[in-house]
Amino acid sequence: MNETNPQVDSAHLRDARQAESRPLAGKVVVRSGTEAINATERLICGRGAARSPSAAEGFALAGRRAANLLTQDNAATAPLNPTVRMPMVYHRVRALEDISGSFLAFELHATHAQEAVLHCLVAHDLSARLGVPGICTVGTRITDGFHPVRLPTPEAVAALPPQAQAVKNGFRYPKSDIIETAQQAFDRFNAIMGTAYQAIHLHAMDDAEFVLVATGGAATDARHAVERLRAAGLPFGLLTVAMVNPLPQAHIASLLANKRGVAVVEHGSMPPELSRILAGIREALADNGQAAATVPLLDSDNPELPALAAAVFGLNFATTQVTEPEAATTRTLTIAAAPSGPMSDAFLLDIASYLCRLANFSVHRGPSPHPLLSSFTLTSSTSSTTSPPVAPSSFRAAPTASRVSGWS
Repeated sequence: MNETNPQVDSAHLRDARQAESRPLAGKVVVRSGTEAINATERLICGRGAARSPSAAEGFALAGRRAANLLTQDNAATAPLNPTVRMPMVYHRVRALEDISGSFLAFELHATHAQEAVLHCLVAHDLSARLGVPGICTVGTRITDGFHPVRLPTPEAVAALPPQAQAVKNGFRYPKSDIIETAQQAFDRFNAIMGTAYQAIHLHAMDDAEFVLVATGGAATDARHAVERLRAAGLPFGLLTVAMVNPLPQAHIASLLANKRGVAVVEHGSMPPELSRILAGIREALADNGQAAATVPLLDSDNPELPALAAAVFGLNFATTQVTEPEAATTRTLTIAAAPSGPMSDAFLLDIASYLCRLANFSVHRGPSPHPLLSSFTLTSSTSSTTSPPVAPSSFRAAPTASRVSGWS
């Protein structure tokens, strides 16, 4: 069933979709990012997971756990105007402008689909404990792609606290309290879900002299750039920010102290003067007497990004310097069903879900071998750095080569 269908989401339809999601609790499934997030919210909120923010706000006012679902109506170009200060969670595709309005106490921005699932749990925990609304945002790489994810277990949903009363005069919690509560929530749900996500992710930082800072989809490209730069002998590392509001500035400043250079990777269409991440990083570094440069990301998988990042610090990067890693063995499997359409898609995604419980696959909709067939392609790479198979009992979504940082 298409999550982006603009039809009215009646109570009967909400109940039917909740019933569809319930048997999947704790299972590894392959879904679009939009469907994975919406299935997660139905497991968490039940009927309180509504298509429109206004409907979700109504459930929140009634004291229910509530969230709006991802649809075309809350894409990046649509305005977001929260109207209540009740504890609830908003969802939206992240836009370039600042969307953490005065009513929203926090924003979590995911880089991976599994991280987006965990963010739903963390956000509801924060919202319930503090009595404030917050928002979870993702990029189109997550919403539009297909991903193997483990949906929340019944234990994870049961671990959520009861809804708190709304803060009557708006939220007045110090940022440090929100950050500390978020840290506790990340630790709690990582332990239950077997994941290793946090508000700040570190990659190759132990010996890094130059650090790229990024969030969301830009972090994926920055990570690839860091791998290329390090293969060329340049000591780069990556700091990925998931909690973009409030930004854990004190901890970021401590992690970046004594680094020779720091640069924020932003999409090229983002004017530097409007970047909240860049402003927050520069403010965090000011007490250290450090500055932060910017590296424009003109498009996804930009092959020029390593050279651009090196040039910011006056370094030279050439592909001839790169020591290529051991070649990976790639295996590709195409599954298809006839006739093409939503029912065949659902059938094939169930097959893909089962296969992803046995091994690590990436899933995408490739060109169909026949116009009457629905098809998906599963790809698995095996090398010295390949992650272990995905299993429901030991699912770890964080990259195995990364280190995750908490706050001291």
